[in-house]
Amino acid sequence: MGFALVAEDRLDDALWALRQSFDHGADGPRLWRVFGNVLRLKGEIDAAISAYREALRRQPDRLTHSRLLLAVNSSCTLTPAEVAQEHRHWASLYAAPACVPVSAPRAVHGHKTPLVVGYVSPDFRSHPVAYFFLPLVEGHHRENVQVVCYASTSANDGVRRRIAAAADLWREVAGWSTQRVVEQIRADGVDLLVDLAGHTTGNRLDVFACRAAPVQLTYLGYPNTTGLDSIDYRLVDAVTDPPGPADELASETLIRLEPGFLVFDPPADAPPVAQSPMLSNGYVTFGSFNKVAKLSPETLETWSALLNKLPTARLLLKSGGLTTDESRNQLCEAFAKAGLSDVSRLELRDLEPSRRAHLAMYGEIDIALDPFPYNGTTTTCQALWMGVPMITLAGRSHAGRVGASLFSQMQLQALVAPDRESYLRIAVGLAASPEKLADLRRGLRDRMAASPLLDHVGFVARLEALYRRLWQRACQAGA
Repeated sequence: MGFALVAEDRLDDALWALRQSFDHGADGPRLWRVFGNVLRLKGEIDAAISAYREALRRQPDRLTHSRLLLAVNSSCTLTPAEVAQEHRHWASLYAAPACVPVSAPRAVHGHKTPLVVGYVSPDFRSHPVAYFFLPLVEGHHRENVQVVCYASTSANDGVRRRIAAAADLWREVAGWSTQRVVEQIRADGVDLLVDLAGHTTGNRLDVFACRAAPVQLTYLGYPNTTGLDSIDYRLVDAVTDPPGPADELASETLIRLEPGFLVFDPPADAPPVAQSPMLSNGYVTFGSFNKVAKLSPETLETWSALLNKLPTARLLLKSGGLTTDESRNQLCEAFAKAGLSDVSRLELRDLEPSRRAHLAMYGEIDIALDPFPYNGTTTTCQALWMGVPMITLAGRSHAGRVGASLFSQMQLQALVAPDRESYLRIAVGLAASPEKLADLRRGLRDRMAASPLLDHVGFVARLEALYRRLWQRACQAGA
């Protein structure tokens, strides 16, 4: 019953059923893994980590361990070095090639044109990764790059069809064995193979462990190292991963794309930017549309302190999983525990049925708040496109510095806080300046449109030049 309820996204009911299973003597590793999944989705990160470790104690398992890695990225208690070590530990246990070893083809013909670039992802569909991948797959110059997409999960929507139409070659590899995928990649003559998933659901790191292509990279879909020595490079930028300490934490060589590692495909169905609701409401409304899983205890404490400083302010939160009175009451209780004096100032909503309705809801927010230590990415870009200024905190690792990276591309460094006290000060100051807030709101969409975040042509040109340099480097090493 617990497993079925998880599939229905009824997390509170699932948690009850799984706990009943424990009470009745069930104790298998799958039960502990799913229990950890539910806790992670509900934002109970430390409890989720404990559940995953309990599952692994009973039976080491690659999938469960990857779920643990997803959880530790959101931990406020583990250091970046400890998180990196957990990734390396995963690789030491599971990254031995699962296929019959095949020696990688030598990288020859450094001036080969076009290069064959393979992208591997479970998220070629309506998914946040697609909003940042579409400018690449549609922007590649075919005289420089031939694109092969390897879809590791099944789906059928407009975004998937758009990606498939843009690719030179499309491969549905869901359910394929490691050896079969590796052989297909080699048969397709892929020169550079790019992982877009890391340790997220549906990844094919098993294929990368086999050295399926002469040059292998990871990019976009995961905010940390994979831990795999067989992946040569990870694409980041100097803000998300400052030179020095970040290099020591990665199993890959970090390649910093400047001025930023992302470009965004803005939603074509976005409604016009609405005026700041504070002008008619008479009070400021803060908001966040990030998953509850990202609302760390430190985030709740900071947001509670912000509302306590501004007695008339409200906070609008929208996330999947807020479907029942119980789930909403639990989040209110978490805010109360974090110090919020009046939880009636919270407005909690479940997901909207359409993207346009979701985007229109930004018109109800004056100032967006970015969670930490795991920032938003798609939610941040959508908020800014809808004209909503956001406060972000630059954290200690990539997951907590994506907001700072996005803001640096838009010259919004004044909204980037180095610590929680500054975060509060910036938010209070902006709330106290309705005219400044309104002016900023009116110009945000144009500011984003003129920024490197929407310079698809320039980004793809720089990326293709990078691919060429990495290919030539492999040729020289293999000569």
